[in-house]
Amino acid sequence: LQNDYSVQLARFDHRTDFKKQLETIRNTDLLVGIHGAGLTHLLFLPSWAAVLELYNCGDPGCYSDLARLRGVKYATWEDDTKLRSEEADPRQPYKGLAHHKFI
Repeated sequence: LQNDYSVQLARFDHRTDFKKQLETIRNTDLLVGIHGAGLTHLLFLPSWAAVLELYNCGDPGCYSDLARLRGVKYATWEDDTKLRSEEADPRQPYKGLAHHKFI
């Protein structure tokens, strides 16, 4: 079986040049990520691309609507039985209720 695909892990942060981010996204066929601001990169995907949101945090319309408006395919993880809770880090300053993605 011949591999006709490649996988590239792209980690963007505040130090990543925005032009480099756009170049990477414009050459992406499948954007995979957890619910969060990084998924707004879907606005710059090519028209044939698709988005897989690993967990929509109880907000299924957020990025699916954005993907629909952009004209790219969208799917999300829907089996909540596969999720598990993580203990809160006591060193974090935030003391409010946990967001869905941290439950």
